[in-house]
Amino acid sequence: MGHSVIAVSVQHDKLQADRIREEWQRWGCGVELVVLDSPTHALVDPLVTFVQQEAADRRLRVTVLVPQIEPRRRRYQILQNQRGRLLA
Repeated sequence: MGHSVIAVSVQHDKLQADRIREEWQRWGCGVELVVLDSPTHALVDPLVTFVQQEAADRRLRVTVLVPQIEPRRRRYQILQNQRGRLLA
């Protein structure tokens, strides 16, 4: 997809954010990890702001990949977050 890949995680808990950073570093995949702080538990606003700033600062075309869970049973689909749709 390109030469520059950045993984982004949005966290509201500092301890969880620190744990994710440690695990990411231990994994050593060679991809930069940016952890965004979101004390209000918001996902969309911090992520959109980050993407807009990165694209403007680096003059890049940005592609965002958002993993989604697809439950097997229809009745569980209602319970899943619709974050992908919100970000789109």
